[in-house]
Amino acid sequence: MFIGSSSIRLWTDLGQRFSKAPIIKRGVGGSELSQWVAYYPPYLVYPYKPGRVYIYAGENDIAAGKSAQSVADDFFKLWGMIRQQLPGAPIYWLSIKQSPVRAKTYADVILANKLIKSFIDTKSKTFYVDLNTPILNTKTGIPDSSLFKPDYLHLNSKGYDKWEVALAPYLK
Repeated sequence: MFIGSSSIRLWTDLGQRFSKAPIIKRGVGGSELSQWVAYYPPYLVYPYKPGRVYIYAGENDIAAGKSAQSVADDFFKLWGMIRQQLPGAPIYWLSIKQSPVRAKTYADVILANKLIKSFIDTKSKTFYVDLNTPILNTKTGIPDSSLFKPDYLHLNSKGYDKWEVALAPYLK
């Protein structure tokens, strides 16, 4: 099961890209990680009893002015909620991406990912999937704008190609 914000909702061919695994996609456009903690799991996660949970969220929280620590704290809460309801399901954090239109948030995105990775490194059946590095220009270290739609927020098909390669080892 893939949950999170519009980056999941707009990944229209996710199921086709990983056709060997049954994919359930529950992306809510504009959603924040804090909303996933407060509202969505009883309706969009637990009833399906997924074998694995992949989470992409936090980018909208940071864009709304929340701190990296706040985003990390919300992930810790969501992790605990999922672990309690689905104790056998591995949990995968899909790192927050740096979007060109949100350049002013890069430091917070990097810090939130770092805090979350440190937490994950201490947990069993929990994995950090770096989806940010594959979309960075190797020479400049900033996001490759050619991988984004004209809004410079959402990935285009070439951007999702990069994510597919990064995720493939975690969907075997």
